Amino acid sequence: MQLQGELRPRGTYRRRYRGVLQALGAVRRADGLRGLQKGLAAGLLYQGLMNGVRFYCYSHAEDRGLTQRPGGTVAAGAIAGALGAFVGSPAYLVKTHLQAQTVAAMAVGHQHNHQGVSSAFETIYRKQGLVGLWRGVNGAVPRVMVGSAVQLATFASARVGGDAQVVHGGQLDGGLGRRHDQQRGGGRGDDALRRGQHQAL
Repeated sequence: MQLQGELRPRGTYRRRYRGVLQALGAVRRADGLRGLQKGLAAGLLYQGLMNGVRFYCYSHAEDRGLTQRPGGTVAAGAIAGALGAFVGSPAYLVKTHLQAQTVAAMAVGHQHNHQGVSSAFETIYRKQGLVGLWRGVNGAVPRVMVGSAVQLATFASARVGGDAQVVHGGQLDGGLGRRHDQQRGGGRGDDALRRGQHQAL
C-alpha cells in the first residue's frame, strides 16, 4: 500500500490495494498463503540484529551508570536504537525488496526479482557495492531512534517502580514477621512467669 503510486500524482495510477483486508485478499489470490509471509526470514534477521545491538548497547550504558543521569534513559535508548537500525539496515532493505515482489498483474514499485535472502544480498552487493546495502538507512535511523528512546525509557521507569514496590513490600513483610515473632516470644515469657508464680504458691 505504501509503494503504490510512488512518485506519481494522485489519479494517474491504478490503486490495486485499497485497504488492509482487501490487500490481504489480493496477496492471497496472487501469491498464495506463502505470499503473506514474504520477507519473513529477512525480517527475523533484521529484528535479531537490530534488537541484539540495541539491547546490548543500552545494557552497557546502564552498567556504566549513564542512565542514572537526567535524561540518560532517553538518550541511551535513542543512541542504542540508532546503532541497532544501522547494523540491521541491510536486512531491512532485503525484507522490503522481497515483500514488494509479486506477479506482474499486481506489482507496484520496482520489481527486483530476488530468488531469496542470500540471493538478494549478493545481487545488491554486486550491483551497488557495499554502500548499496545501506540504502535508505538515513530514513530508518531516526524512526528507530524515536521508538527506541520511548520504549526503553518507559521500560526503565516501569521496572524501577516495580522494584521499589517489591523492596517496600519485603520490608513491610519483614517488619510484620518480626513483630509477630516478638509477640509470640512475649507470650511465651508471660506463660513461664505464670507457671513460676503457680509453683511458688
